[in-house]
Amino acid sequence: MHRCIENCLPEDFIALLNSERVAPRMRKTLLARHAGPPASGKGVLNPRQMNVLAAVAARVLDGAGDAAQIARRIDLQLAEGAGDGWRYADLPDDRLAIALGLDALDSLAGGFAERSAEEQDRWLQEIAYAVMGNTSAHDLDAGQLAHWFEDVRADVVRTWTSLPATMAALGYDGFAVGNDTGNGPVGYVETAAGRDEHWQLRAPETAQ
Repeated sequence: MHRCIENCLPEDFIALLNSERVAPRMRKTLLARHAGPPASGKGVLNPRQMNVLAAVAARVLDGAGDAAQIARRIDLQLAEGAGDGWRYADLPDDRLAIALGLDALDSLAGGFAERSAEEQDRWLQEIAYAVMGNTSAHDLDAGQLAHWFEDVRADVVRTWTSLPATMAALGYDGFAVGNDTGNGPVGYVETAAGRDEHWQLRAPETAQ
């Protein structure tokens, strides 16, 4: 019960999701994402790699979202061979590349998940700018590690922004324009900047 309460979506988001503007297939997809992957799902990363991936996700998202759940979703995507269908030519396939990069980061940092947030940020910045020095002992050179981190960032952000809870927090309503109610997709009527339609979500006010 507590988990359900903690993960409840805002009422305006639920109302829009249940409206005729949303295609049934899209509604089913978003509800499945919100429910999360099944506990029985098998990934490919070992527990240590999962801890490192969760720590990386936490820094990429700066504390937003459930980093452990983001890491689990990515792990299951790797097991299923899912992803964005793109990778750098100098990296192996995603399943191997992600694991190699996590092991390299953990070894270089002397235990990445146990480092402070500031130390983790420093390590990730050095990887991003390919200034790690000689990393060949870890099967990926500095350039490959930079590419690896770029891919991981993309996976983390793509996974996080695909979640209904994130869409609700951002006031995103683009999922509600594709249903065909008889006259083609409902789409938008107002397209000018600064003009919203009555059904659109309002992003929460940002605290000053």
